[in-house]
Amino acid sequence: MQVDACRVASQLQELIPGVRSFDYSESEGISLLDARGWKVLFGDSRDLRTKVAVLQAIEKRLADEGQQAMLIDVRYPNGAYYR
Repeated sequence: MQVDACRVASQLQELIPGVRSFDYSESEGISLLDARGWKVLFGDSRDLRTKVAVLQAIEKRLADEGQQAMLIDVRYPNGAYYR
């Protein structure tokens, strides 16, 4: 799984410019902490472009509603959530 985590981090650097800090755990896979302090869970490399698109949609919704999030989980794009 560590090789996959390195691949995900590399792909995310391309898809989300400016992000350089990633974390990995067995239970959550790859995650990042963005500039706002929001933790974003990506899991593995499957459907990574879809996960980033879902993240961007959630970020837009939060911005439109003037809300903040502590955690955004896009590991399962059809069941993505935030809190």
